Amino acid sequence: MDLSKNSGSEPVNLALMCVIVLTFTYTILANLPGLMADEGFHNPEIMGFFQGRIPKVWHITVPPVYHMAIALVLKVFGTYSYNLARLSHLIICLPILPFLYLIAKELKFEKNDYRVLLFLTCPIVLPFFSLLYTDIPAAMLAVAAILLTLKKQYWLAALVGALSIATRQPNLVWVAFCGAYVFFGSVERRSFKDVIDYRNRENWRAIGKIAPFVGVCLIASGIFYLRDNVAIGDAGSHEVSFNLSNLYMFLLTSFVIFLPYHIFYTLRVFRLLKEQPLIWLFVVAGLLIYSLTYSNSHPYNSQDTTFFLAKYYSALHSFICMVKTPRFYPHG
Repeated sequence: MDLSKNSGSEPVNLALMCVIVLTFTYTILANLPGLMADEGFHNPEIMGFFQGRIPKVWHITVPPVYHMAIALVLKVFGTYSYNLARLSHLIICLPILPFLYLIAKELKFEKNDYRVLLFLTCPIVLPFFSLLYTDIPAAMLAVAAILLTLKKQYWLAALVGALSIATRQPNLVWVAFCGAYVFFGSVERRSFKDVIDYRNRENWRAIGKIAPFVGVCLIASGIFYLRDNVAIGDAGSHEVSFNLSNLYMFLLTSFVIFLPYHIFYTLRVFRLLKEQPLIWLFVVAGLLIYSLTYSNSHPYNSQDTTFFLAKYYSALHSFICMVKTPRFYPHG
């Protein structure tokens, strides 16, 4: 089915496909026996705001912005159930799809409908449209900030970016990205020297444009620094740290997603290693760094958390050397 044959009907066809996919997914998840995993933490907070009382927000790791938003939608329905809360969550998440479509059009991409559907049907994305998790609402606000940045609405983009940080703290990275995109995209720079040239008036104009993004990043970073933590609740398990093990997990995920590509180019890789034996030195050095820096420092990473496969996998590999070492191959 080619959704792009008639460009005029493309948004309509895309909307219909999204409705079908989301309705099907919501129906399945609504029939689950009870709440799933972290929904058990978010549900009491949402219920508290719905009932007009302030919940104990220190039980959750994020500010209660998301929970207040879901409670407001539930107020419209006038009743509460966790499936209705999931529906409210789905309604709040929907704008991310047209936002992504508009970003693709703004960047003059082709087959924008396919791009949106690819995002929607991604296995690590689709279920969270219908579960009480902050991931998609936070991503929706970050995507909105990026769209506003492309539209050159910098102050509004920074404001939405601040709201996205209040929904999920790591979105600070995306606000910084928006600022960097504006700064490096404002004027032509031929070298690093041009970037740091304080006499260049265009650089100062670019700095003026990114002022709202810088302000939001500084305020958020200052709050995190003063609190000596990013998380609101359960702070002991969410300390500020730099853990390469997370990067290794991302690399492994990328390896699995692009496995056909890797299989196709395996012979070329070995041919390259044969022609350029010096690369083996970097492979050995990488293996040493990987072995010395792979750790299982987060208390949630244990063999008891079988529901969270990534955490279980991290715990398993942290102490089984015979499994951990071959796992270096995808990262290499």
